[in-house]
Amino acid sequence: MVKDYVLTVNSFFNDFVDFLPPGLFLSFASSYVGNGKYFDIYVKEFIGSMLMIAFTFSAGKWIGQNSWEVAWVVHAIGVILADYFGGGQQVNPAVTMSILALGKCDYTEAFVRVAGQMGGGLISFPLYHALSEAMKWTPFGGPEFNMEN
Repeated sequence: MVKDYVLTVNSFFNDFVDFLPPGLFLSFASSYVGNGKYFDIYVKEFIGSMLMIAFTFSAGKWIGQNSWEVAWVVHAIGVILADYFGGGQQVNPAVTMSILALGKCDYTEAFVRVAGQMGGGLISFPLYHALSEAMKWTPFGGPEFNMEN
């Protein structure tokens, strides 16, 4: 009986490790750069990216499938909600690089922010894709323009 339990846990662990993207470990490790000084920033960027992907990429696929107007309005509302609930994160490496170029943050902070943004994306897309398959929803992706709608 214990052997079956151990085999089940081992199988779950192996499946879990296979599911994780290879870059995720590097992303998490980056959160402790600078003796953890930027850990809170990393968490905000990680969660903010997950929220942004969920709230903006679902528009047109899961919400507003029959109307591009509805899809784009939901997409815009998703951007606002992700920013509000995430606490004002940047969620976009291009934004972070622009802020770095303007001298509004140092290199280490920018590095940790981008690592958090990439980590959130590395988790979000496989997670939401698995969710769409499990629920038999339209495959996950961003809003798109289609002249036939």
